[in-house]
Amino acid sequence: MSLESTERPIACDLTQIPAELRARLGADLQRIFGRATALRPLPDGFALEFSNEHGTVATLGEIIEYDRRCCPFIRHTLVHEPWDGPIRLELTGAPDVRELIAAELLPFLPPELVRAAGMHSSPRAGT
Repeated sequence: MSLESTERPIACDLTQIPAELRARLGADLQRIFGRATALRPLPDGFALEFSNEHGTVATLGEIIEYDRRCCPFIRHTLVHEPWDGPIRLELTGAPDVRELIAAELLPFLPPELVRAAGMHSSPRAGT
């Protein structure tokens, strides 16, 4: 049985993130995703690259810790390439998850990365 084959709904549940952390985590997400250096579409999601700066892995790790509670249907893969190479975050899942990831992810990224990947984004609601 595949991990993707499930009858569970594909919907984020923000109540799984403590209310007192939501604003800070949202700001961290905005800041770190705004520093992404590359966006690569994958068949089942997206890969983001970041330069190897102090604190990037820790910040991404905390974002993943809470995002996996809110959106348990997303697979998070964090790769730190050897010899101070780039840091890559892959967000993947079942085929119908890719569109949800795009809708939530792309507005946080620098527009030039989104265009370079041949995609387009819409502004996030409320921003």
